[in-house]
Amino acid sequence: MCWRILKENIGSLEFAPDAIVQHRHRVTLKELESQWKRYGRSNRYLHELHGIELMREITNHECWYRLGRWIVKEVPRDAIGVVKGKTSWIDLLNTPLGIFTSKARYQGQTQAQLADKAKIIDYL
Repeated sequence: MCWRILKENIGSLEFAPDAIVQHRHRVTLKELESQWKRYGRSNRYLHELHGIELMREITNHECWYRLGRWIVKEVPRDAIGVVKGKTSWIDLLNTPLGIFTSKARYQGQTQAQLADKAKIIDYL
């Protein structure tokens, strides 16, 4: 909907600082992976309909670099934050979870195929 509003120049989008957004946290890695694959499929659809750039695949070299940086720099920093009560223990997992969700999103992008009927957009 937002893409259509902007593309057709029929309105504007504004930041609403008091808006309330509700979402469901995924409990298992399987649920999280499924969610990010769906995001990837949506990215593919937006790419095909509106020409947005798709996310590139994360290389193994980049994964190992990010994990090494996480172990050497982020884990000690975030562990201190947990001990001081300034951060949550889940912050310790930001980098590995980010890599995991990026890979799932990329898989969703590569597996998605937009149906021909989906390209027909009726404007009211």
